[in-house]
Amino acid sequence: MNDLTIKWPQRPWILAILLAAVCYAIYYVDALWDTPLSQLWMVKTVSAFIAIAGLSVAFSLERMRKFWTVAFALLWGVVIAAIVYWSSPWLAHSDMDAYAIVSGFIAWFIALPLFQAVHRHGQFKLPYADLHSFSWGNVVALFASLGFVGVSYLLLLLLAALFDLIGINALKQLLKNDGFMPVFIGASFGAALGVLKEHNPILASLQALVMAVLTILAPFLAVGLLLFMLALGFTGLESIWATRAATPIMLSIAVVAIVLANAVIQNGTQAESKNRLLRASALLLSIGILPLAVIAAVSMQLRIEQYGLTPERLWAVVAIGIACAYGLLYVLSVIKGRNNWSEQLRVNNVRMALVLCLLTLFLAFPLLSFNQLSVSSQLARIVDGRTQAKDIDFKAFAFGFGAAGRQALSDMKRHPDPAKQHYMPLRYARWSRIAKMRFCGLRECLIFFRTVHYNYPVCKWLTLADYCRVSPTRCWAMR
Repeated sequence: MNDLTIKWPQRPWILAILLAAVCYAIYYVDALWDTPLSQLWMVKTVSAFIAIAGLSVAFSLERMRKFWTVAFALLWGVVIAAIVYWSSPWLAHSDMDAYAIVSGFIAWFIALPLFQAVHRHGQFKLPYADLHSFSWGNVVALFASLGFVGVSYLLLLLLAALFDLIGINALKQLLKNDGFMPVFIGASFGAALGVLKEHNPILASLQALVMAVLTILAPFLAVGLLLFMLALGFTGLESIWATRAATPIMLSIAVVAIVLANAVIQNGTQAESKNRLLRASALLLSIGILPLAVIAAVSMQLRIEQYGLTPERLWAVVAIGIACAYGLLYVLSVIKGRNNWSEQLRVNNVRMALVLCLLTLFLAFPLLSFNQLSVSSQLARIVDGRTQAKDIDFKAFAFGFGAAGRQALSDMKRHPDPAKQHYMPLRYARWSRIAKMRFCGLRECLIFFRTVHYNYPVCKWLTLADYCRVSPTRCWAMR
């Protein structure tokens, strides 16, 4: 018997208690280690493990094969905790790459429906209908549960105000308790998620409603994309490069095109829309992804040639590569599948899901340092003169390139060109002292920097004594 058809009335209560405990555990860990900043990495690492393990159990728990769910949760909890540890900005060895943490979360979110499909069948089997149902179901359940949390909180505020009118302020005082809100949020989210999963037809109806709305949007984007491509023949690409925002816009449109095309074809031949306009829109969107990705790639190439590599640009290159892969596979699906192109596209979707999960997981770990690649690129530009001394971004070396940038900053005492050495000491010394102050001598101190007037940094204290062991007088504004 399919474990999804087995009723489990206790599921909402189990998930409510589980996520309430998870949220309170995160709050307790944060409160336990809130004094020394040097232990903040431990707080974030442990919190990441608790959060991912708890959410993995909440989304994939079924009445059968519970050990599988626990094993999956523990595995991904350890993986995400390790990623957070190696990306922690409070450790000297860290590359401080927030994109790596995001990449790890993306890998987990892709792995979740893959595991749910395997868990459902009890073997490594990935039917597209199940993957489609679990993927969209998880997204819909997530936002629906978050909406329920918001509504529940508003109701709680109203009740507190109601009782306060008659002089009973117990509920109002309870809302001010720091430990109450994590428990409330976790319990309400878990209860909503449990109800949705227990009443699968409700979740399926919400999913169908979302898909119906998205399919309506497909013709509008398809027509707009077609007109854009036709207009490019008259305006040329120079106007796009002048905006300096071509890459994020093109990638965003490509992602929306992928989502809308898949909303039209849905999870199988029987479920996909038979409307000719919608099918033509999905076909046009599938073909249009590749040109968008190519334009984004050319835009990023020009940007890198002008200013060199940075971690953000390297992550953009990864995103462009993924968009190009999707675009190429979708075009090949249309060519190879012909009248049955949507079925071929579904097969390629499964392949891309597996590749994307492994790729994002690989990039989340410090096996390939984008910071080191960026530092090498920027130093090469300084040496060969493409970057002038007055244009050297010492702030990026100090804070944007992680440990590799700080090491390069400590080695960069003089400009490699003797004729330009007069400019280096002042700017180097300023940012070198700031980098040492933040990451070495005063690592216990939580400092925020704000840039004003030609990169003059103003060091500001977060006036919470619990976060710092040193005297605030040791934090100075360097001008």
